[in-house]
Amino acid sequence: MLSISRLTTLLLAAASLATCAPSGDPFSPDQWPNPPKVFGDGSDWGGIHIHDPSLVKKDKYYYSFGTHLRVTICRAPTLNGPWERLGSVLPDQSKIEFEGRNDTWAPDVVKIGNTYHCYYPVSTFGSQDSGIGLATSESLLPGTWTDHGLVARSYSSGGTSPWNIVDAIDPNVIYDRKSEKWLLPYMFFSHGFCCGSNASMPAAGEEYKIKIGRSESAQGPFVDRAGVDLLVGGGDVVFGSHGWVYGPGGQGVLGGGDRDVLYHHHVDTRVSYIDEDKFLGWNEIRYVQGWPVLV
Repeated sequence: MLSISRLTTLLLAAASLATCAPSGDPFSPDQWPNPPKVFGDGSDWGGIHIHDPSLVKKDKYYYSFGTHLRVTICRAPTLNGPWERLGSVLPDQSKIEFEGRNDTWAPDVVKIGNTYHCYYPVSTFGSQDSGIGLATSESLLPGTWTDHGLVARSYSSGGTSPWNIVDAIDPNVIYDRKSEKWLLPYMFFSHGFCCGSNASMPAAGEEYKIKIGRSESAQGPFVDRAGVDLLVGGGDVVFGSHGWVYGPGGQGVLGGGDRDVLYHHHVDTRVSYIDEDKFLGWNEIRYVQGWPVLV
């Protein structure tokens, strides 16, 4: 949720992934697809309008969790909808006693064992005094979450490295099941100006976009197709502004079954540029020469 953000998502891709190339240059922006239309509740945050979504599949429903309203909870029988708002993870402000505790940001929800873990940030724009909290539930439904409070924090002054040089926001959990073998970890990350385009439009190309690198280890180094380390400015744009899609980011990857899906939020320029009108979007991932492309 910073103006310039590197919200990251790690996808551990199994060695059995198939390669399926679209026609033409699969890595060209000309090949970027439009997200399918989503439908459902559009009255408030959550539903079809969401920031920084985290998606989970449980039984016959997809559940979405997002920025604002103390972690919005919505669900739908399909990724397209109809999306129904259910409530919030936190019934009241977070236990973390930082400014912003009543307006949590980009969550990450992951199932570990029989319990769902929701990691959520508490911060304000321009502040490095940020914290990541944890809430847990076995059902995902509002009213079932226990807020455990702070698990990590960063400092604008004081503190020790690395917590005085990073900002503890936009968590993403890597859960290593040691019984499974993985071929390549892929890192998707948002880069650019995320918010407020209706009030101050960034220069073309400086808006949010989704970039990618990969590594032979979840600990890195992650590089792009040209071999440039992400830490020194590398990263290939896997999805960016095109047509009526503007500033996609805040992404995650939903795996399982026979496909991987990249989901995100984006502006639909046919509607408006205001943050409250940003939409949930998704596209299926295919792998070409060992690199993800969207179809």
